[in-house]
Amino acid sequence: TDEQVVLAPLESRIQDITTRADGFKPAKPFADTKGEVGFPVPSGSEIVARFGQTLEDGRTSMGVGFQTNGADQITSVADGKVVYSSLVRTDNGNLYNQLIINAGNGHYVLYRTIEGSTFTKGVGEQVFKGDTIGNMPNQFTYQKCVGNCNTETSGSKPMVTVPIHSSQPKLYVEFRKNGKPIDPDSWWIKG
Repeated sequence: TDEQVVLAPLESRIQDITTRADGFKPAKPFADTKGEVGFPVPSGSEIVARFGQTLEDGRTSMGVGFQTNGADQITSVADGKVVYSSLVRTDNGNLYNQLIINAGNGHYVLYRTIEGSTFTKGVGEQVFKGDTIGNMPNQFTYQKCVGNCNTETSGSKPMVTVPIHSSQPKLYVEFRKNGKPIDPDSWWIKG
């Protein structure tokens, strides 16, 4: 199908992807870009969860959550190579779009958004810091394929309008080093 739903526990899938991806070597090592990284969404987007923060459901945030405005572009925070891009089901059963960029030297950047958003880069594509890699949904509903979604056999995809169960779309970003989440705070441009 066009959208592969990953049913394995999400954390083990991320570990597997980040440990088996081929080595990408950026022009400037990601570790040397501390203090130079802009947010992956336009200014005015609010941080709603920080690394290490206890979330409403009792889990600890391993990344940063941004509350975005409809139709915001998502930009790459690092030079790198896309090693994963697919729809995933998290341990709590929710569906999200996820993209992982290998930023070199064991660094990875994981982006996770609500279903209905899109990533415009695929596995194997090289991206540069500041490149548009996706879009948040431009409304609080989106079109979802139901039933036979294979256009080769059905002619057209049967679509329904689905509400987004959020007051505003959110983007989650996680930095990892050798497969383990790290605090991204020192990478962001200050001021």
